[in-house]
Amino acid sequence: MRGKIAGSAFSRCGALGPRTRQPMTHKSMEAYCGTFEVRENNGEVIHRPELAEWPHYIGSNQIRNYRFQSDDQLILSLEEIVLGGKKYRYEVTWRRVF
Repeated sequence: MRGKIAGSAFSRCGALGPRTRQPMTHKSMEAYCGTFEVRENNGEVIHRPELAEWPHYIGSNQIRNYRFQSDDQLILSLEEIVLGGKKYRYEVTWRRVF
């Protein structure tokens, strides 16, 4: 399956600046749009951003694992290795509204 995607995600915990109560948007938000491809056999969806908050995403393949939690919930997840070799797992839950 292939199609178009547009989305933005904001961290519920929201990173706050040290002396202000203003969110540091770039650290707690991600937004991009482009095309997607579902690879059902691997449980993966590949997002191919054409426009993104982070310029290095444009033209890249952003591979996410996916699973359905229920009829109206889709969970996308990503494991990413960061500095020091420490692994973090990110999950986004999408819920159908209509």
